[in-house]
Amino acid sequence: MPLNAIVISLTEARRRPLMEQLALLPTFVCHLQPGVRGSEIWEDESIIDSKSFEYINDRPMTSGEAGAAYSHFLVYKSIVENNWPWALVLEDNARLLDGADNYLNSLISAIDSNPSHSDTPILVHLNHENAKFISGRISVSTDIDVYQPFTILRTSKAYLINFSAARIAVNDGLPLKDLPDWPHWIHVIKFLVSIQDWVVVDRSGGSEIGIRPKARRDRKMHIWQKGFRKFSTFFKFVVGLEALSYRKNTGLNDYFAWIVMDRFFRLCEKLMGKPDTDNSTVVILDHSQLRVIKEHISKTQLMKKTSKFVG
Repeated sequence: MPLNAIVISLTEARRRPLMEQLALLPTFVCHLQPGVRGSEIWEDESIIDSKSFEYINDRPMTSGEAGAAYSHFLVYKSIVENNWPWALVLEDNARLLDGADNYLNSLISAIDSNPSHSDTPILVHLNHENAKFISGRISVSTDIDVYQPFTILRTSKAYLINFSAARIAVNDGLPLKDLPDWPHWIHVIKFLVSIQDWVVVDRSGGSEIGIRPKARRDRKMHIWQKGFRKFSTFFKFVVGLEALSYRKNTGLNDYFAWIVMDRFFRLCEKLMGKPDTDNSTVVILDHSQLRVIKEHISKTQLMKKTSKFVG
């Protein structure tokens, strides 16, 4: 069965090479998702929650980020409305590498035939580009391994997503509070990453998102300022003020999954991590108990969201 490929694009010139490439691959049915100009929605509080974004990211949202986030949200709506089992989502400067079509169809077949993944919401990231992240490795079949990260890989140029995951993204609703890569429903689903990159990004046309400003915490500070900030963060964390502030400023109830467990896994990286044999920038935590903890957190977050949807 052909795989639905959705291309997000603002301009015809940027998407032309990708559309021509997809047209030569009979395994894909191509759909165009017109990109959204951030300037048109940036100040619409029903679509973008800029205050929550600024609190989460310690900097203001750019117009380009707003447009990208809403464009991806519209993709998820399209997947659900069309009842597509799987979709390949590509931003217009993505380019498929040789063999990508065969790999994607084999991967989907392996996942769908695996009883442990039945009805599981899944997203598979296809181009890590030597990014550093903390992960485990799992086998989806006898000949296909994938990463299952403990920390978030922040890029959304190319990924597979199934219907169950897209429905969670749609049900999470508006306004959007964070980056398109990724909103906080990412902790609810099974987030996987291909070991090998199957997509490259053509950056010759520049970025339509624009320059992202540095978070305030990453800007140049004196040593005493850094020390005071770390002490203040630790104190607020210990006494619970950080959790209260997070909930008050974002309206989200995922502080433990998003903040606490991220710190926990980064600590585990220092104590137990080792470079992956295929990609040295990936740090492997090969401990079954950590995977159990990760799965439990995802199930807990899913129950919370399901309860909200029903209510």
